[in-house]
Amino acid sequence: MLDALLKEGRTKEAFDLMDAMTNRSVMPNIVTYNSLINELSHSGRWEEVTKLFYKMQDEAVLPDVITFNILVDAFVKKRRMKLALAVFSQMIHRDIRPNIVTYNSLLNGWSHLGQLEEAERIFDMTVTQEMFSNTITSNILLDSLSETRLMDNAQNLFDPMVQRGKVPDIISYTTLIKGYCIIGELDEATKIFDQMEASGVQPNFISYYTIIKGYLKAERIKEALAFLEKMIQKG
Repeated sequence: MLDALLKEGRTKEAFDLMDAMTNRSVMPNIVTYNSLINELSHSGRWEEVTKLFYKMQDEAVLPDVITFNILVDAFVKKRRMKLALAVFSQMIHRDIRPNIVTYNSLLNGWSHLGQLEEAERIFDMTVTQEMFSNTITSNILLDSLSETRLMDNAQNLFDPMVQRGKVPDIISYTTLIKGYCIIGELDEATKIFDQMEASGVQPNFISYYTIIKGYLKAERIKEALAFLEKMIQKG
């Protein structure tokens, strides 16, 4: 019911209901608070978020890693990275260990802003803290490096993925192929395509489309048609 009131913008009624629950000794738990904070923060209603954040602590319900992740993610999506980092710092100060969800949000935010040094710093933190970033984390940074034509950096990130126990997936391979196509290094793109197939990862439509488009842009029609034929044969 609280969720429904907030979604309808009936904030005062939602808080009144919470007060009524408390007066009847029906105490909202961390799940309830997190759900409400999530709804409010992603609606940009920061005043209510702040009020709820302190209210839960007054009721001896301490914020957990999910609470902080909700706030970090909401600030990242609003491109308010300074506030996201402030929340991140609060986590550390309160001895709440950030998890891979926290780092993925921050990495995504810096990558979308083109702040690759900050993105790489966050990525390195996942490694140095022995969190060993997952494939999703690696793909976020890989995409940013490829889009900005930093293919040496992208390749240096891609190569050790297996060593860290994170097998590249179809997104990893296709992202790298796209990067090489952007800078016109079609032979390198083809090498990655072949490596993908050899590793047992089957190309999908996007993989074929990316490399065919690359060859067409470079006016290498013969190679483009060869990949098109191969795609048709594979179905």
